[in-house]
Amino acid sequence: MIFFRSLSGMKARRTLLVFFGLSYVITILFIIYILYQYVFPQLPADQILVVRSTLTYGLLASILISLLGFFLMSRLIRSLEALTKEIIEKSEQMFEEKKDFKEESEIDALKNHFDKLYNELHEKMQTVTEYSEKLFDTNTKLSELVITDELTGLFNRRHFNHRLLEEINRADRYKNKLSLIMIDVDNFKDYNDIYGHLLGDKVLQSLGELIRKTVRRSDIPFRYGGDEFAIILPHCDSLFAENVARKIFSNIANHSFENLGDSFSGNVTISCGVTSYAGDLEDFVKKADHLMYEAKKTGKGTIIGSSKSLNITK
Repeated sequence: MIFFRSLSGMKARRTLLVFFGLSYVITILFIIYILYQYVFPQLPADQILVVRSTLTYGLLASILISLLGFFLMSRLIRSLEALTKEIIEKSEQMFEEKKDFKEESEIDALKNHFDKLYNELHEKMQTVTEYSEKLFDTNTKLSELVITDELTGLFNRRHFNHRLLEEINRADRYKNKLSLIMIDVDNFKDYNDIYGHLLGDKVLQSLGELIRKTVRRSDIPFRYGGDEFAIILPHCDSLFAENVARKIFSNIANHSFENLGDSFSGNVTISCGVTSYAGDLEDFVKKADHLMYEAKKTGKGTIIGSSKSLNITK
């Protein structure tokens, strides 16, 4: 009785049970009708007994087969019932709400819950996508902050070491030319002492902007530290790099620092050391640094390059 109550408890089970029963009963009745209406009247009495006996065994066999089919179908329905119940329970736990589905068929219940789960999953995926985009943007900004000098907006010393190694490896692999410019602001300590550190920071900001606008897109400018700047110039020999240094020097010397206020007067000059890569990383940086300090010792406002012994530009 529990089994049959389980089968007829919901609409889907009742529908399957009624369909199965009707299909079986209607078929048997139709066969019996044909036999009694058209077959038995044409047969003698002895053959009628034989046909009835055969029909009885045939009906018994069909009943057994039908019962087997009924049993298999009932197992499928019970599996459907268990699946529906499990999905409903998990869905209620997920959405923290309870709904009565007793008057709803398993198929409808599954469809409703799957629709609800799909909509919820779709919303969650959209939320995850939005958070992923925000996280990507945040990581990009953080990465930029790690390699960017906060004051000038140029790359910082840490990124200089990384990019220099990359460009040297590329130059070694493809036999490309590579040059380096080291820049120091002349008498920068005086700006801080006379006008204050706030104005000194504004000077560095203006210099960073001038350097960025002067170099090529492929050149990589850095704030090397304090009042020192560095520029990596891929695909450039020393002579070309010296010309870039002269252009930077000229733009800075002729620049009017109006944004620094009326208290600031006078021009800003720089000293530069320029060299080309010759196969040794350590010597490459040391040489550019040494030439920059030689320029300062010479009288400041000077560019010294490795292609020419001395080129005074003040």
